[in-house]
Amino acid sequence: MLQRTKHFDRIGPIKIPSEIDGVVHQLYLFYYVFYRSQRQYFLITRNHDLVFTQPFLRVSSNCFFSYIVNSRRCDCKWQLNYAYEQLARQSDDDFLVIFAVDEHGKAIEGGLRGHALLYALGQELGQELILEAYQRNGFEPDSRDYRDICLILESLSVANLRLLTNNPDRVKSFKDNGYFVQRVAIEQPYDKYLSEELGVKKQKLGHELKLDGFSEEDIEVYNLSKNSLKPGAS
Repeated sequence: MLQRTKHFDRIGPIKIPSEIDGVVHQLYLFYYVFYRSQRQYFLITRNHDLVFTQPFLRVSSNCFFSYIVNSRRCDCKWQLNYAYEQLARQSDDDFLVIFAVDEHGKAIEGGLRGHALLYALGQELGQELILEAYQRNGFEPDSRDYRDICLILESLSVANLRLLTNNPDRVKSFKDNGYFVQRVAIEQPYDKYLSEELGVKKQKLGHELKLDGFSEEDIEVYNLSKNSLKPGAS
């Protein structure tokens, strides 16, 4: 049940009957805590033996606003639910989700407090909350570090990934750590409430998104100017 390595402690499996799309599936959870970073993760899979070939992988961060209060301003919850749906549909169980328990707001400094401060300040100052509010209020735009996750994958002898992401920086991070990565798109159907989240990601951060039906004027739903979506606007 408890495994200790030079990098982390692992506890599991923990058996959870999980309802996905109205069907109950047996999931296995493995908890990791790292000595260096002190960060915590859950690996979630249907594969009890943790033997993978070229697994689908979704890496998800914690997001109070999306998971607890169902914020339409964020696509985190939709992406996680989509990953679970794909996990449930795989016939060979070559699929895992890694949930970064301690990462709030792209691993923002100060954790949940920092994420709350970013939202409050950004809204008070009329800033978009995906990039501009980070840059203008003294936060790094993205503080996520995938070294721990790579160590988890290394311990499972995983070298090839089908990575569910639209973020080219995430793909590059895994490639730079020696993984062969095939990107798999994961995009929530667009509506005006996603104008900030997906609009900024596509137009300012270069995420690979289609955004069918997107209009820059949609961001006015957040009392923001369409200029907030222009590259270099911060």
